[in-house]
Amino acid sequence: MDIAENIKDPAICVARASDGGRIHPDVTVLLNPVDPESFHVFRLPALTAVELHHHDFDEYWALIEGHPRVTL
Repeated sequence: MDIAENIKDPAICVARASDGGRIHPDVTVLLNPVDPESFHVFRLPALTAVELHHHDFDEYWALIEGHPRVTL
């Protein structure tokens, strides 16, 4: 059985970092080998442009609110 199928409570997929929340251990298993301690929170004002760039590593986004336009 896939680990993700064992997650019955979608609330464990939410970590409110601004409130001191951490990634739930069951979700951490799915992120392996991503280190959840390396996560960062960025708040951008509406219509803020971000310069196109790239990384030599995977980057994961969790969009909390708004309607961002993303170019990949």
